[in-house]
Amino acid sequence: MVSLGLGWEDFLAWELLGFVFLVAGTFIYNEIVIVPIDIMSRNTKVEIAKREGKDTPKGADYMSSSPAAAYDNSRNQRNIDAR
Repeated sequence: MVSLGLGWEDFLAWELLGFVFLVAGTFIYNEIVIVPIDIMSRNTKVEIAKREGKDTPKGADYMSSSPAAAYDNSRNQRNIDAR
């Protein structure tokens, strides 16, 4: 941002569009956003569990599989349940 403000670089709208696509692809890959298109949502953790007749997997939500899961609000309750 500073280099754009100082005129050291040119702003290119294609780079911003590419960044949006990159972030959207990351969200879809990590199942943070589930796209309501059959071919794209067919192999999510929840859909696989439904096909196999199992309950929704415990780690199907984002916070359970997040690297920061140890710091979320339910940490103490999970520790109590684990004992």
